[in-house]
Amino acid sequence: MNNKLKYDIRSWGAWRRLAFLGLTAILASCGDGTGDGSVSAPSAAVAMNQGAEWNATNQAAFYSADQGSWIMPYEWAKALKLPNGQSFLSQLTSSYGYIPNPVSPTNPEGLPVGFLVANPGTKNQQLSMNCAACHTRQIQVDGIKHRIDGGPAVSNLYALFQGIDLVVGNTLSDAAAFDAFQAAVQVPAATLRTQLSTWYTPPDFCHLVRKFEV
Repeated sequence: MNNKLKYDIRSWGAWRRLAFLGLTAILASCGDGTGDGSVSAPSAAVAMNQGAEWNATNQAAFYSADQGSWIMPYEWAKALKLPNGQSFLSQLTSSYGYIPNPVSPTNPEGLPVGFLVANPGTKNQQLSMNCAACHTRQIQVDGIKHRIDGGPAVSNLYALFQGIDLVVGNTLSDAAAFDAFQAAVQVPAATLRTQLSTWYTPPDFCHLVRKFEV
């Protein structure tokens, strides 16, 4: 297979279609979204004994492997702001229940468990997520946090989709929000508006899987 071909989930419209086509099964294992969103970093959690072959190297790979589920260009994700000025990326843990993951060689951006930057060091860096986002559980018993890799997460994927929809929609409709976004991304305004609008608008189903170069 041509290495340049990627399954790029590049538009919110595509996400909505996937929600009905396949992600329902994932959501069944993602919990009800009632986690406190302030789960400690892996170093502060007690790892469950999951066998001798499950070591720190395998865990790091599980948390940050690129499985092709690109969400949007990473520069966009970093530039998106809520109306109150907070970074949208900061909401991954505080609002949606994903587990913080400290900066490391495999997670240089310090993204939550299961989130990563695909194509690092290139002009086509993409915010991506993998199975670990919805399949890593952390629970607290008697004040001690326990990490269960592969367990169902206590996160809210539907709320994340809705949050993406709202923040991008607001960026497109609010002139001040778009101006701030454009200043951060540093792409000509007309070009950027076209790209973001195309990403945001639901495509025909036959265009669900396609590459989006920035």
